[in-house]
Amino acid sequence: MKRTELVLRGAEQLRATENMIASGICETANLMSMLERMRMDSKLSAVIGQEAMTELAQTLTILAGARASIIRVHGHLDDVKTRIGCGTFMSGQTEEKLPPKPTGQLHVVGDNKAA
Repeated sequence: MKRTELVLRGAEQLRATENMIASGICETANLMSMLERMRMDSKLSAVIGQEAMTELAQTLTILAGARASIIRVHGHLDDVKTRIGCGTFMSGQTEEKLPPKPTGQLHVVGDNKAA
């Protein structure tokens, strides 16, 4: 197998792993929200289900740690890619494809005098 193919397969699996972690974060947050909304709608005391909420919060913390860890994996694998002689390689979404980071400064976007 060519080295570029190895890099591509690794990048695809890394992306799949990232997506699974992201889905875990979303689903856990949705469950937490749903349970709390059901408790409130049922007018139950906040004491009811507190242990479950605490565990879900810990689960989110663990998943956030996993997300940070998998992001660090990018750097490690980038080093591996360079060491095996593969040059620039892009796969999936990169920061260049993301919207620009806000500068904190406000500016007029349009001139709509009818508004």
